[in-house]
Amino acid sequence: MDWEKLLRSVLEKKASDLHLDVACSPVLRINGELIKQEDIPPLSIHDIEAVLEQVTTPEQRTQFHKEMELDFAYSFFGLARLE
Repeated sequence: MDWEKLLRSVLEKKASDLHLDVACSPVLRINGELIKQEDIPPLSIHDIEAVLEQVTTPEQRTQFHKEMELDFAYSFFGLARLE
């Protein structure tokens, strides 16, 4: 999965949320509506792990593995802060 491309899509589409789940294509919340990104194939567990490794701290990953979900913010190339 091209994480940078996905984040640019989030910004371009002015999505407020990005939802990632194994065996599902990413879902964006746009104007309150959840919209599945059909142009992106379903994510594997390896895709999710790779994303987590790139954008979270070790503490956040520990929390994710404990709770199996995680809300966090990410600064994207100085363009935006995604929460």
